[in-house]
Amino acid sequence: MSEHAPAADASAPDAHPNAHASTHHGPTVKAYWIVFVLLAVLTLVEIQIPTMIDAGDRARPSGMLVIGLMVTALIKAGLVAAFYMHLKYDSRTYTYMMIVATIVIMFFLWLLTWGTVGPLDFDLFSSGMTAIASRSA
Repeated sequence: MSEHAPAADASAPDAHPNAHASTHHGPTVKAYWIVFVLLAVLTLVEIQIPTMIDAGDRARPSGMLVIGLMVTALIKAGLVAAFYMHLKYDSRTYTYMMIVATIVIMFFLWLLTWGTVGPLDFDLFSSGMTAIASRSA
C-alpha cells in the first residue's frame, strides 16, 4: 500500500490560496448608513438653500445661490465618490485623477454660467451683450 498525505481541512486558513481576499477593506455597513443619512440631510439643505437666499425680484439666480448649491453638490459628490465608489480606500492616484477632472468640469461650468452670475448680462433674445452698468443707467 502506498501512503497518501492526509487531505487538507477545507476550513483551515491555509486551505484557500486567496484567504486574505475575504477580509473586508472598505466601508462597513454602518459607514454606508451614516453616509446615506448625511446625503439625505444635505439634500434637504440643498432644497432649502433657495428659500434661505432671497433672490428678490430677479429672474436669474444670485451668485450666493449658485455658490451655495455648488458647494453642497460638491460635498455630496465627494461623499459618494469616497464611500460608494470606494475612492477613500483605493490608490491616491485615482483620487488625484478625480480631483483634476472635477476642477476641469468646474472650470467649464463656470464658463457656462458666466453670463448668469458674471459681470456681463447675456440675453438670448437680443442681438448682443450689454454690460450691467449700462442697463442701470
